[in-house]
Amino acid sequence: MRTPSFKTAGFRTSSFNHRNLFGIVGVTLALSACGGLPTTELGPSFFVSAQSTAPQRALSPIPLEMRVRPVRLDLETEYWLSALKSTKNFQSRSSRYSLERLAASGRVQDLSRHLNLQLTGVLAALRATGDRALLEKVYVVMERERATLRDTNGDGYLNWLYLAADPSDNPGLNGTDKHVMEEIMAHSIVAQAAYAFKLNRDLDEKYSEAASFWEDYLINHYEAKWRERTGEKGYPIIEKSLFHPYVNNTRYYHYMFKLTGEDAYRRERDRQVEVIKRQLLPDDGAFVWTQAVNEYLGSRGGKMWWSYQPVGYAGESMSALADLGLEGVLKEDTMRGIANTLSEKLLDGENRSSFMAGDVGEVRPAIYYSPFLKRPVFIDSISKGRGGTFYFGTRGYALLAPWDETGEVTDRAIAVHNTNGVWPITSAGVLLAYRFRR
Repeated sequence: MRTPSFKTAGFRTSSFNHRNLFGIVGVTLALSACGGLPTTELGPSFFVSAQSTAPQRALSPIPLEMRVRPVRLDLETEYWLSALKSTKNFQSRSSRYSLERLAASGRVQDLSRHLNLQLTGVLAALRATGDRALLEKVYVVMERERATLRDTNGDGYLNWLYLAADPSDNPGLNGTDKHVMEEIMAHSIVAQAAYAFKLNRDLDEKYSEAASFWEDYLINHYEAKWRERTGEKGYPIIEKSLFHPYVNNTRYYHYMFKLTGEDAYRRERDRQVEVIKRQLLPDDGAFVWTQAVNEYLGSRGGKMWWSYQPVGYAGESMSALADLGLEGVLKEDTMRGIANTLSEKLLDGENRSSFMAGDVGEVRPAIYYSPFLKRPVFIDSISKGRGGTFYFGTRGYALLAPWDETGEVTDRAIAVHNTNGVWPITSAGVLLAYRFRR
């Protein structure tokens, strides 16, 4: 563990209004305990302050299964569970990025990006709280997604289509189910949801039926169509060399192993985990990594392949990495290093629209040693700009809060939630930070 700094201790200059807690925290909690103050008045600004002064509690075990169960939650975790369920995109059926509207779109890129990320956050909160309402929301969303499946091209397999707003965008893929990257990312969350339903099948027959449906779909439609197209009899069935779909593919094989018990999925997951570990290049307690997976760099040219992963894509990688950490697939020291990448490299500003660096290397080209290539490599930057509230709120950054020792990730997640209260994954990150407090 690094030496605590003033940031770690909670004395920091930022946009938050901190109070003199030595008197206020005790009085406020005492009033709440005796019924003199509704818990809803203990809002996010209170908990930013309370985080660094509250007594440290024993760490709840990671991993925890996505199982509905009675869990005694402390005041802060209860607050953030309520905050998550109150977010606009959790509650609404019609807002642009609401879970239910995204699921009903039938566009594979809606399922692979925003819906994947936000459902990952909801399922992370289910692990921490055991709250049935979270599982029920995932069920409703997945039923909407299920209703959009069609055999659109007559090949006998159900699918979703890549439907670009601009027909000139990927013209060879637009209107088809052949966009490999979007297919991989969309189906990683389907496998996770199916496993969550299987875990809770004894609660209600509908969960058992949903688990069976999605398992059959994944094996006999998604996997079968790609095996038919590629001729692949082993694993991986399909793959993409960019890091964010690669990590999502690893997650797919992990949940397919847990869903089916088939050892071939486990072996492929374990092989890919080793690739991920080689992809993460150590840098002063954190990691940097390239947009493309290191294993592909030896045979690929062009600047993009040898460049840091930009902020817009890094969050999609970090969401899947955090989920693998919550599952215990990636271990504690690896997850702390990934969290350090976020807190020490990406979160480098205070402006609401641009508080994130442009890539995981702070847009600073440098030379790193590649354990796969067994030689130094020069990593450049292809960043086209910084990130802010939108990227932090829509990507999976907040889910790294349980492993962040600085408090930066939790503080930023609270600030983003206070800004718009829209994204479930942001509230889920804060919830995890309190539930698995260090």
